[in-house]
Amino acid sequence: MLKKLPVQPQLEMYKAVLASFINPQHELCLLAVKIDWDNMEKEFAPLYSDVGRPSIPIRTIVGLLLLKQIYDLGDETVMDRYIDSPYFQHFCGEIYFQYDYPFDPNDFVHFRKRIGEEGMETIFKQSINLFGKESIRKEVKEVRVDTTVQEKNITFPTDRKLIEKVISHCKRIAKDEDIKLRRTYSRQIKKLRHQLRFARKPKNMNKLRKAQKRLHRIAWKIYHDVVRQLNPIPISYMKEFDVL
Repeated sequence: MLKKLPVQPQLEMYKAVLASFINPQHELCLLAVKIDWDNMEKEFAPLYSDVGRPSIPIRTIVGLLLLKQIYDLGDETVMDRYIDSPYFQHFCGEIYFQYDYPFDPNDFVHFRKRIGEEGMETIFKQSINLFGKESIRKEVKEVRVDTTVQEKNITFPTDRKLIEKVISHCKRIAKDEDIKLRRTYSRQIKKLRHQLRFARKPKNMNKLRKAQKRLHRIAWKIYHDVVRQLNPIPISYMKEFDVL
């Protein structure tokens, strides 16, 4: 049997009436007025029997489905927000502030099966129809995307990673400029990389420091080898500053 929400409820003592303390200009309050809840109930009423235990009110479960879509929430998270937010409860047709779930989150699955794909399309069309056809056809000239929580292709800049980056850039420049390096240190770099990866234990800290120092020295030699061949510098100048 289809359960309906009270139209003109009698005020009860010791119960908080939502309309007495919420902001009527809140976005959900304004949105709740624009949605045709009566038409939604007429659409789904034939799916319920005239006898038996009262069901979940149509506005309650349809309102939560719309809130799920608007705020991109899950079945359980939208129920938690429902308990915390009086605006969620007002949007779903509640008169008094509720402290418990209106129904079990698993009932979302049963309701979706009951109304089918056509019913879900009817619910989600409500959010589209609110903006009208003109706003849908309006061309979007500027889009601002908030990437605060978006996954990014970055890594923590450790000393080892920065040194390896310097070495790889120097080798790439040498290849592009057709420069033959005196020594590439490929095998030694691979060995040092392995030592740095597995030398984080306290007993291996000395080995870690030596490997980092050696890797830094290799990067220094490769860099100066590239610079020397790109921009030839007098040998006397390089000996004076101990570059060789």
